[in-house]
Amino acid sequence: MDWFGGKGGDPEMLQRIVNDSFLARGLEMGAPAGYLAAHDAPVLVAFASAYPPDGDRYLRQYVAIHSGYQYVQYRNRSLWIVLDNVLRHPDPNWIRDMVRELAGTALAGSSLEFREALPLTVLALQAVAGKSGAREALASIRDQAVNEAAQVPDEPNASLNVNMLTWRAGIGTGASEKGDDSWGAHRRRMAAHAQILARLEGNWERANELLMGAANLKSGFAGFQVPVYMMLAETFLVCNPTRPPIIETILDMSLQAAHNVQDASFCLRMTSRCNAMRQRWWGSLNLRDSARALVDKPRSPELAAHHRIGEDFRHREPVSLALPDEVRRADTLAALSNIYHRPIAEIQHMNPGVDTNQSLAPGTLVNMPDPGFATWIAARLSAEMLVDSTPADQERTELLQLLVPIAIPNPTVLDLVLARLLLLIRPADAALLDALERAAGPPIIRPLAAFEAKLPS
Repeated sequence: MDWFGGKGGDPEMLQRIVNDSFLARGLEMGAPAGYLAAHDAPVLVAFASAYPPDGDRYLRQYVAIHSGYQYVQYRNRSLWIVLDNVLRHPDPNWIRDMVRELAGTALAGSSLEFREALPLTVLALQAVAGKSGAREALASIRDQAVNEAAQVPDEPNASLNVNMLTWRAGIGTGASEKGDDSWGAHRRRMAAHAQILARLEGNWERANELLMGAANLKSGFAGFQVPVYMMLAETFLVCNPTRPPIIETILDMSLQAAHNVQDASFCLRMTSRCNAMRQRWWGSLNLRDSARALVDKPRSPELAAHHRIGEDFRHREPVSLALPDEVRRADTLAALSNIYHRPIAEIQHMNPGVDTNQSLAPGTLVNMPDPGFATWIAARLSAEMLVDSTPADQERTELLQLLVPIAIPNPTVLDLVLARLLLLIRPADAALLDALERAAGPPIIRPLAAFEAKLPS
């Protein structure tokens, strides 16, 4: 229990080889890697059953530890395994009680939502408007953010053909030999400051420096890096409307991260989103039609993610968990329904005219229903609306406003879209900015505390 709660467990909730762990011996004998709960839950439930009434104290603590894990996708997969074992307990009343506890833990949110772009942008607008102390406060926060990012080492295999950024005079980004930008907070923070530097302060060169440095930071959890790299690609565009080649490199990095998500279902979803973003949303865009489609036709096939038949997952590292054969072999809508865990009717709606059991040729792109993907599209369009001057300013503002309700399900994307809306509107009224400050909250950098287990007494 102590090990699982933070003194040796894999942060992605997956089993890994640890020299002094009994789990290592199982792996050495060829046991497949998987969720820790598959090993732990049967023992904990059996103990709870054998030693009533308080034998479940370890199981309850085990469930409570899950609420401290911020990787929601893995957390809930693990809880699903715990639930499967809980349902095998002989006491129905005990099961009902534990199921409520499991459900509450599964519904817990994540404290890793990034909500700094909006308050930073409000502060920057106040500085532009001449509010006393705002410019100094912004500079101080930026210095703090850069200093903290400077403690994250460089990505050892960075594919960026650029010189590394020196964050401050005499201090490079290789200040630390350990650690990474696990959740993408440093990258998002640098991007928020870069947007402000480029769009409000006119310091395009410094904005680009921050983005290049952020791109080269050592990566962390793959599932978090995928949308972070997408956001970086968008911000490179916001800060350099000439669409620099670096954008393609960053999009490649996003796909690489997607291929290395450990959980097969999560890997598929991230990969299909990357495919669709590259195929549909980084080409020529009609802002009017795209924004209105999100509002008026949310179940339209053109808003779907893209599964590629025969996806080779070429970027997947050898040390990653092997993807099941059924994932790699899936070539019909029925098979995709199984591996994506989506109703076949939804997939058929997205792919009219395709028979359920029709084998599709390798390379075929299949529209996959993915409601959460709309928030990514909203973020992408918000960046384009900042740089595409084809529509008049008023129309761009109205279109960007349409994206706000689309972004609401994802607080991190909502923060980004609102910040870009303010960068487009650039309000200068002091009273309005003060009201926005109260609504957005303070631009405070909040360190992420690691969860520590505490054995029940």
